[in-house]
Amino acid sequence: MNNGRKVAEGGVLLALYSILLILVVQLPFLIFLFFFLPAPFILAAIKQKLSWSFGMLFMASLLAAVLGMVSQIPMVLVTGLVGITIGYHIQHDKSPILMFIRTVLVFIAGFAVMAASAALFFHFNFISLYKQFMKQALLQIDKSAGLLSSMGQTSAGQLKDQFLERAELIMTLLPSLIVTASIFMVLLFLWAAHPILKRFSPKKTAWPRFREIQLPKSILWYYLITMILLAVIHPDKGSTWYIVLMNLFSILQFFMTIQGLSLFFYISNIKKLPKAVPVILVIASFFIPIIQSAVRLLGIIDLGFPFREYIRKKN
Repeated sequence: MNNGRKVAEGGVLLALYSILLILVVQLPFLIFLFFFLPAPFILAAIKQKLSWSFGMLFMASLLAAVLGMVSQIPMVLVTGLVGITIGYHIQHDKSPILMFIRTVLVFIAGFAVMAASAALFFHFNFISLYKQFMKQALLQIDKSAGLLSSMGQTSAGQLKDQFLERAELIMTLLPSLIVTASIFMVLLFLWAAHPILKRFSPKKTAWPRFREIQLPKSILWYYLITMILLAVIHPDKGSTWYIVLMNLFSILQFFMTIQGLSLFFYISNIKKLPKAVPVILVIASFFIPIIQSAVRLLGIIDLGFPFREYIRKKN
């Protein structure tokens, strides 16, 4: 590709990114366009060298500053790096799973930089904001104490204890919540970019169907070891061991859930069940704990035993 065409394509992609960025920042009801922001960088990274993609990222950051959106530069960097990571892996025919894992890591690192930038330059601290929210909620519980007693409901003291316990658990599991949220964000980035890549990308990525997902069996061993450690060590709340093991356990539970849902999609396909059935199960697993536990058990069975082979032979 000659330099003139490269510059022209780069200019078009940069203009497209700038339009998307302005729409996302200026029109909150178009916030869904945020997930399309990496797409121009994906296309650039697929067709050009890595240095060219980073040059485009620098120009996009500079353009954001010129347009008076200095505060949005961290977002530009994060979405740009996500796009470059995806495009680089597609260009070099890397494994889709490897691409996904590395993109999630890039997004987590970018999120950390965004949080640090917000705290440093705009005095926006999520932890402090969360603590203020807790204080306000506790005040509301105290104000409602008389009403709760008159209605024969849980006392204010018990309600406060329950609230503090859940609030403490959220803070403990914050790292694993960030990892889980990052996984979903990257999935949405890939989903938004898919039709664009299908139309304009010279290279295609063969993603496995969800029902074909088979996580490494070692994850099951990590899961069981973590469960045993939590039961044997029984670390004190707030201790380093407690935070590490609880976050690790939460992430591994998430993987077990994904594997269980994959198995159910596989069974549904084999048994020719209506497509709505596995979708309903996915939705229910997020809101009904007993269903989530059952799905997790399916994931354990799928990783620990040749269950799919048994079903395939039976059918």
